[in-house]
Amino acid sequence: MRLLLAAALAPAVCFSIRFALADHYFRADTLESVRQAIGLAPGNTRYLLRLARLEPTNPNPLEQAVRENPHAAAARIELGLRAEGARQHLSAEAHLLEAARMDAGFLPRWTLANFYLRRGRQPQFWHWIREASRMSFGDSTALNQLCWRIRPDPDWLLEHVIADKPESLYWHYYFLLAQDQIPAAGRALLRLAAHNRPQDGAEVPAFCERALEAQRTKAAIEVWNRSIDGGLLGFRKLDPARGESLTNPGFATRPTSRGFDWRLPSASGVTVAWPAAGGLIVEFDGRQKDHCEILSQILPLARGRRYRLRYRYEIEPAAATGLRWRLDGPRAETSRSIGAGTEGTFEFDAPADRDAARLILGYERELATTRWEGRLRLERVELALIVLP
Repeated sequence: MRLLLAAALAPAVCFSIRFALADHYFRADTLESVRQAIGLAPGNTRYLLRLARLEPTNPNPLEQAVRENPHAAAARIELGLRAEGARQHLSAEAHLLEAARMDAGFLPRWTLANFYLRRGRQPQFWHWIREASRMSFGDSTALNQLCWRIRPDPDWLLEHVIADKPESLYWHYYFLLAQDQIPAAGRALLRLAAHNRPQDGAEVPAFCERALEAQRTKAAIEVWNRSIDGGLLGFRKLDPARGESLTNPGFATRPTSRGFDWRLPSASGVTVAWPAAGGLIVEFDGRQKDHCEILSQILPLARGRRYRLRYRYEIEPAAATGLRWRLDGPRAETSRSIGAGTEGTFEFDAPADRDAARLILGYERELATTRWEGRLRLERVELALIVLP
């Protein structure tokens, strides 16, 4: 029985030793060692392809790889590129098309797109670059760069070339940002967000910040509002023409410090809390700087229109606090210091040359006083257009 078992296992043991030895030779990666590996494993497509690259003028390994494995797309691609280099364009096209037929992946389609571009055949180029986008599952920056070089039309590319799947849209979005194509990047982001991937929700406020920095307020509002419609953001929509310019007026959710939401700059001596009952509590321990920002929000505004800010609050102790609202800009406007009371107002004119401005609640130490120590509770902040008679 032992002899019979040994005889039955012998072929498998020999095969394993032969395969291990072939792999050892292949890893040495010299012309002679790869030939030795092929001698031990003549039908190994990977070995044959490597030999072909070590001997670029020898077509035999590639032809053998195709005979051994008709589905060896990499070998057919190499044959096609060599035929193109020899100006045998019909043969090159046939090899590359066959590779695409055998392999439904990205590489054959990307290779065909580049082949047709070099041949000046744009209809075929756009067909295969579209197919490559459909099968791309990694960094597609090179694909976007190539498309942009041929036709720098972001909306056309988004509509006719870029596949409507998260991976392709993600890389197209970041490519457009790099080209400073802010509105077009916003449209790509909206299409990406429609796929409802949780990780894409954070891109919306980040995009809005980028758009606002570039003074592309309309693009930021469009992405912000449509993300609210799609359930990515839990705020009310913005409409500056109707005076709806303030986000999160009752502090119903913790400020994110992103996009159009409230921002909380870090200020020493100042702590902020969100009670369960709603609102915002800011406490000052008397060690804050003489001038510091407590709270701010970027407001989309109708140019040149006048606005009224109303805010409900509680303050302890009820004394001169040095807390003031102001609108940042070339013509900064500032409210009176918040003191005794439960409600206050601040009126200001929107800039005539910009679509957005920053509303700030700041602290400025009053002259001839020590730094204020106390507690401010903001219950709600509301903003409205002033309609002149």
